[in-house]
Amino acid sequence: MSWRSIAFLAAISAFVLPAQARTHEDEKPKVISQFREQEGHIWAVAVTPDGKHVVSGSGDGDVQMWAFDTGKAVRRFEGHSGAIWSLAITPDGKRVLTASDDKTVSVWDVATARELQRFDKHDGRVRGVSISGDGKRAVSCGIGEVYIWEIATGKELHKLVGGNSPFHAVAFSPDGKLIAAVDGDATTPGFVRIWDSESGKELHKLKSGNAPISAVAFSPDSKTLLTGGHDNQAHVWDVATGKELRTLEGHKQWIESVAFSPDGKRIVAGSRDGDVRVWAADTGKELMKWQADPQGLLIAVFGPDGKSIVTGGIEKIANVWELK
Repeated sequence: MSWRSIAFLAAISAFVLPAQARTHEDEKPKVISQFREQEGHIWAVAVTPDGKHVVSGSGDGDVQMWAFDTGKAVRRFEGHSGAIWSLAITPDGKRVLTASDDKTVSVWDVATARELQRFDKHDGRVRGVSISGDGKRAVSCGIGEVYIWEIATGKELHKLVGGNSPFHAVAFSPDGKLIAAVDGDATTPGFVRIWDSESGKELHKLKSGNAPISAVAFSPDSKTLLTGGHDNQAHVWDVATGKELRTLEGHKQWIESVAFSPDGKRIVAGSRDGDVRVWAADTGKELMKWQADPQGLLIAVFGPDGKSIVTGGIEKIANVWELK
């Protein structure tokens, strides 16, 4: 080969190879802020509806609110004696609900961090909590129990299931008509039960393979359900028929959390492989992927404007990422 040919190939390589080597990591979003004030793994995060604050809960029972744009601590919600597995903020931004290993769900006043109610009907750890679209009812799940209750009073409205079956996660549909709960823990093959929230009638039992399921979420229009679990995949379901619509792949370890964007057009999943993956909800096409927690990701949610994602994990750091 002549020296001219070698020079030509080297010149072409200078342009081609970087393009071939480029990955989704090159599109890694910018970190807007970080919160490093919690000493336990961060299992739960939620953004206030006005987008100004984040509430995060950790494995040592700590619940804190901090500034979305700076990461500065604002206030602490004190009272739990066990790990915080899940939390949710009411649509008006005035209340935050926290589900704990101490067998309770607390209702807090966001402005003062004062505990207003404590729901204590569960016999074991409470793994999940979710709020109806009108902000009046909550659903919580634990070992053998899924309760629907009134947020303002703590009054029990329905007990959907009783027994020894461990429930791992729960979601209230935004229209308030349905409840979805993951039946099974991290050691058993799981499925998702869907009930009518008013009558308590079971409508569907969804199952995809034999892997445990970790997470569940409704789309904003309440027509689609999203699950993720130990098969390293997220699954999209039609709520009306109970049929699986598509499978979202790419993660190398099990999925801990799933969520829709506020407009329902994108899906995010956080995995123990440390990655955040974002897909188009209608096609399943992967749009973004980046490493968010090298030790393992436990939670990933969209901000209220859909232009950011907040993550937390084993590294004990919560990050706010600005989407491009």
